[in-house]
Parts: sequence; C-alpha cells; structure tokens
Amino acid sequence: MKDNILILINQAPNYAFTYKMIGDTLEKKGINVYYAIDSYMTYLYFEKVLKTIPKDRLFIFSSFFKVHYKDSIEDVPVKYNSSFNLWQMFYSDFDRFTVYGLHKYKSKNYFKKLIANLLAFYEDIFSKYHISHVIYENVSNTFAYAGYVVACKRSVSYLGICATALPGRFAIQHTPYFDKIKESFNQTEKTLEANIWIQSYLEKFTNTEPDYMKANREELKESIISRYLNFPKIIQFYTLLRYLVQYPKDNFYNFQYPVFSINIAYIKRALFRKLRLPVINRLYEALDNGEKYFLYPIHFHPEASTSIFAPSYNDEYHNIEQIAFNIPFGTVLYVKEHPCAVGFSPISFYKKVKRIPNVKLISHNHNAKELARNSEGVITVTSTVGFEALILGKPVFLLGEAFYSEHPNCRKVSFSKLFDAIQNNKVLENNPNIFLSSFIENTYDGSIEYLKKPSKREVSKIVEAILNEL
Repeated sequence: MKDNILILINQAPNYAFTYKMIGDTLEKKGINVYYAIDSYMTYLYFEKVLKTIPKDRLFIFSSFFKVHYKDSIEDVPVKYNSSFNLWQMFYSDFDRFTVYGLHKYKSKNYFKKLIANLLAFYEDIFSKYHISHVIYENVSNTFAYAGYVVACKRSVSYLGICATALPGRFAIQHTPYFDKIKESFNQTEKTLEANIWIQSYLEKFTNTEPDYMKANREELKESIISRYLNFPKIIQFYTLLRYLVQYPKDNFYNFQYPVFSINIAYIKRALFRKLRLPVINRLYEALDNGEKYFLYPIHFHPEASTSIFAPSYNDEYHNIEQIAFNIPFGTVLYVKEHPCAVGFSPISFYKKVKRIPNVKLISHNHNAKELARNSEGVITVTSTVGFEALILGKPVFLLGEAFYSEHPNCRKVSFSKLFDAIQNNKVLENNPNIFLSSFIENTYDGSIEYLKKPSKREVSKIVEAILNEL
C-alpha cells in the first residue's frame, strides 16, 4: 500500500517552490502526494508551480472556511480539548496579528470558527485520502499546528523540515519541541564523519552563523525603495489585484495574509525601522572590560521560537525587567538586540530598558559569541546564543523550550528561581564534541534557506532525509 503524504503550503517566501519540488520527487518514487494551501492568494502567488497539481489533490483552506463558516461545527474542537490546548495552538498567529495590526475588526466568533474549521478541514482530508504523513516546516503557525494536532489524533506522523543552529545542517522534527535531539543527548556514538565536521565547525566557530540568519541580515542593508520598488514586487502587486478581482470574497477567510492590512503593515514596519535605526544606534552603551555581566539576547518577534516554544515569555521588556531584578548585586545584565530585529520595537522600548539600573543596552553589531565567552552566563528564552554559550563552556539559564535543554550546563528556570539557580550553579566540565555529535547524528547534511529557491541537489537531500524518516 502506497504512502499518502499531505504537504502544507502557505505564502511564506519560496515555500511553494521548495515543497512542490519535494512533492514531485516523492511522486516519482511512487508516493501519493496531496497539498493543503492556506488561501487562494497563496495559490495565485505561486501559480506557476501550483497550477500543475491535479484539482483532486489540492485543498484550499480559505475556500473550505468560506463554505463552512456559517455551519455549526463547534463540536469539532470538543474532541481535542482533553488532549490539546487549542487556544495555545492559535497563539502564534494571534501574536502575529497583534504585532502587525491584523484583523482588528473581526469578531471574537471569527477566531472560534477559524479553529473549528481548521480542525474540520484536516479531518476531512485525512479521512477521505487516508493520509499517512504530513510535511511542512517545524510547527510554526496555526495552519501547521492544526495539521499537527489532527495528525497526532489520528496517529499520523508529522515531518517538520527546518534549518538548525548548525550551518549546513537541517533537521526533521516530529513534534514542536525537538524531542529527537533532546532524547539522544549523550547517547550518540561519535563517527569519523561527525568528528571531521565538528573540528571544522569549531575552528570557524566565532564567525559562523546559522543559515536562517544570512538572508535576514541582508534586509538591514536594503533601502525601502529597492526593497519595495522592484520587478518581483510589481509582479506581486499585479497578483494581488488579480486576487481581488478573481476571488473578491476570499480575503475575509484568508486569515494568515489578509492582503490589505498585511502589506501595509510590512511597509510601515520597514519604514519605521529605517527611521529608528540612527536613534537606536545612539542609545547603545559601551562595553566595560572589567565588568561582570550576564548576557540576555533579545529575540525576533513575531516568531515561533517564542510564540510556540515559550509563549509565557513573549514580552521582551517584562523578561528583561524580571531578569535584571533577579541577578546577583554587583553584576550587570547586558541586553543585546537581535541583529535581524533591531528597529522593530519603538524607541520608547529601548529607553525603558536603559532606565533599569543594572542593565546595559548592547549594540546588535557586537559578536554574540564573544559576549557570551566573556560573560558569567547567558540567560535566554530560546535563543541560539544559549546553544553557542554551552559550546563555549558557559552556563545557560533557560526560560523556555530549546533543543539544548538537556545539556548538563543548561538550567531550566523561572524568574523567581533565577537568583538561586545562579548562586547555586556549578559549571560541569563538558566536551562540546559530545553535544555536537548527538546534534549531528540527528540532523542531516544540507542547507534550508527558505528565502531563496532551492537547487535540485538540495531538494534531493531533503527527500532522502524524508524517506529515511518514513
């Protein structure tokens, strides 16, 4: 009996190209592939590749939502309540709506109907087509989370393809919480291949960064004009007009990317960022070589790293304030802005942070690894800087969920327990090779950079990994 795979696609840049290439390759290997898409806007946006999908293998959620919006399907979530926190499932998108100012005029009932319809949408597909596996990136938004929830209910495996903290390595996650890497920590036999890779990585460690950071850094260098007045954006604008003409009622049910508000929000955010940057650069404080400090890296928002893995710690100012008042007297909290997020917060945020008496606001341009190396330890919600600090032999105090939480020098804490955890902490001698080896043995060779179209070679590596997981 053939496997029946459901691939999820939304409007994230270039996802459709990657996943359609994956789907085509899997079909050539005798696997039945179906596609679930969030809206007709996504379909038009990637029409060049998606139009080749047979209609009986393509399911568009906004169309389903429109048909069933007035139906009484509120009983669907009831089946999941005992096992899943459905409001938590929705939080990642609600966080994004809040940051970008989306759906301001939708009723509360709209969101209840949204959750019910998402679950019903996947139930319908899974039952009719006997889906055995779901493929997307790691669980990062409500569209994917609902697919994951229904998959769990039906004992269907979820394969989340995602970049990792190691450059040139990707992972396939079956849950949102990195269980595979966590469970294997310190249980992996080191291979010659792993040793060679680790040696090369550690030699270049200070100036190496994950694949997902590269494209985001480029945005800081772009002007607003070059970013929004170019040929791809003109094509995108034309597609938007086509969407409004061909599917005039779809936008109401297009919950992830409502075309008017999301595009205006993107432009406003980029513009305000450019205007804030000169002011923010003047607010940064100098490093003091003789100072004892803990490092707190600010996180990118909105992002699954906080809204999925640590929703209780999604308010950056609250995090900084609580941490600052729970570290030992005589130490300072260095707060380093995220290099890809600098300028997205209002200037008032940075000024408030600076007013905390034992906090220093540190430039996004400083090397986070060097800051971690010279610190008393890293305090973080989920940041990759925590992973890098552990490799450097520094203690990490973790508030959220992260793949490195099982490391012996990582302490899971809350604000109220932080002071005692710091005072009682003992750094254990640990060989970074052991940690990196378990990471390598549970990841795959290959780059995942969704902001660019993948090569056939990259896709073949992904498909090989998928087949291995199946």
